[in-house]
Amino acid sequence: MLVSLSSRGDVQGAVEYLRSFGAKAALISFVLLVIINLLGFLPNVFLLVANGFLFGLIPGILVSWAGECVGAAAGFFMMRRLFQNSAAALLRKSGYGGKVQDFSSHNGFRLILAGRSLPFMPSGALTAAGALSSVAFRDYFIATCIGKIFSVTIEILVGRDMVDYHHHAAQLVMLTALSLLMGWGYLHYVKRRKRCK
Repeated sequence: MLVSLSSRGDVQGAVEYLRSFGAKAALISFVLLVIINLLGFLPNVFLLVANGFLFGLIPGILVSWAGECVGAAAGFFMMRRLFQNSAAALLRKSGYGGKVQDFSSHNGFRLILAGRSLPFMPSGALTAAGALSSVAFRDYFIATCIGKIFSVTIEILVGRDMVDYHHHAAQLVMLTALSLLMGWGYLHYVKRRKRCK
């Protein structure tokens, strides 16, 4: 069911699926978000938007944010435990090992915070980058939790506005522009950091 809803991006189907669990809907949504983030390749926006519709804006943001943060933490531990040694060997062979370690030791918190703040950023890629670097879990988790406040809120608002665009057209345009501006700012920051080295 999760893969089917995810591949179709079926917000209404997700709302109905979650509603079928009654009082356990928030817990089921939380668990599904943890699984999606743990797997790292399934899109989750449909579920975030469904949470906003089903639970209301603030409770939907809180359930989504908690699931995203716990899932990202679980994914970090899994990837670090399973893949860090083999990835480190590959990075040493490729010559990028020093760059990844430099990234993580000097800029890891800020870059993870910036990446997690971006709406619609592939979560699995950022989780993998953090897990394969030497960034401390505490820094990774704090940056993830802070950044996810912004990205989850914007993703829920944009998704809600897209589904009900007749009533929220102006807000949709503003949030889309804000998302693009944040993405441009992140890319500009990364380029500037590279030039300074």
